[in-house]
Amino acid sequence: MLHKSKQIFLFFCFVLLELFSLALRAQTQIPQIVCQLPAALQESSGLISLNAGATFWTHNDSGGKSLLYEIDSNCQILRTIHVSGVTSVDWEEIALDDSGNVYIGDFGNNDNNRKDLVIYRIPEFDKLNADSISAERIEFSYINQFDFPPSSEYRNFDMEAFIWLHGKLYLFSKNRTSPFSGYTYLHLLPDRAGSYQTQLVDSFYTGSGLMQQFWITGAAINEKKDQLFLLSYDKAWLFYPLDTQNLFRSPVRQLQFPSITQKEGATFGNASFVWMTDEYFSTFRNGGTLLKLNLDRLLSLNNNFSHQKIQLFPVPADDFILISGENIQSVLIQNFYGQTVMEIDHPGLQNIPVSHLPSGTYLARIVTTDGSKTLPWIKK
Repeated sequence: MLHKSKQIFLFFCFVLLELFSLALRAQTQIPQIVCQLPAALQESSGLISLNAGATFWTHNDSGGKSLLYEIDSNCQILRTIHVSGVTSVDWEEIALDDSGNVYIGDFGNNDNNRKDLVIYRIPEFDKLNADSISAERIEFSYINQFDFPPSSEYRNFDMEAFIWLHGKLYLFSKNRTSPFSGYTYLHLLPDRAGSYQTQLVDSFYTGSGLMQQFWITGAAINEKKDQLFLLSYDKAWLFYPLDTQNLFRSPVRQLQFPSITQKEGATFGNASFVWMTDEYFSTFRNGGTLLKLNLDRLLSLNNNFSHQKIQLFPVPADDFILISGENIQSVLIQNFYGQTVMEIDHPGLQNIPVSHLPSGTYLARIVTTDGSKTLPWIKK
């Protein structure tokens, strides 16, 4: 959740960006506002459905009570369940597995300084009849975090989005780096109680610009496991058909929304719809709604999905970088003074050693048979 003192400034930034960008947007996707959330859920931050969109479960984020709320498609609260014996430091996301177990991510980390990160696991939530339930604990730390907080260019340890897939939890970082690097990191965790370090497996470049437009605030995967939906304030990314072994190697389409609100909850209803919630922003009285997005037409246009052909990983890097993509001919590594420090011909999928380079920000100029692309990256 954003600090309230920053929200007014960000809102005016959003308005200015909207004036410049609306005219440039092609094939804007327009979610339908279905209903206004009740006052008890004005900071809805996660969303799941156990019954293909007939009803939904959600929760509030930072500072809220340890409660889960079931609502219908008219935004009426049907049921409230207390998760006993736990606190809500910053609940940011909720996920569901194929066996009816529910996971609550208490991993909001605005300042990148938390050492008490935890995911609560509620077994057989789909069979629950009581009004109170206890939860198991999945405690974790990030394998690549060494300082609490790290310096501003490394602050990519906030989290607001995760999914369950094939026995693992997939966490997508909310990037708070300055300068903004534009990457979300993909971390893996077991889906069982215990204490773990994450496995850092991949990254995805969302774009450059105002971070609130390109950081990841919600995630959802459909029942067939062939669609992944990543959410931000005014856009989303739909990966389809999903490669469940390499999520970010899947074809992807960026969806642009016509307005910016604090969208943080997302879930699939049936094969045609994604449902979302956004937080209520009291100063300008926007948000605080349940929204529905129809995917039928989008999914019928398969040619609108494209692979993210060139990626550089990990960011920040320590001992090596890996550049993946098609038809790469050469890579030129330059520092921010424009000086060439490395040149690699036909790198393929080999690890490129960078441990000898001084800490700082670099550019990778990647030449392919189709042209060239420049990606910024950071050396620890």
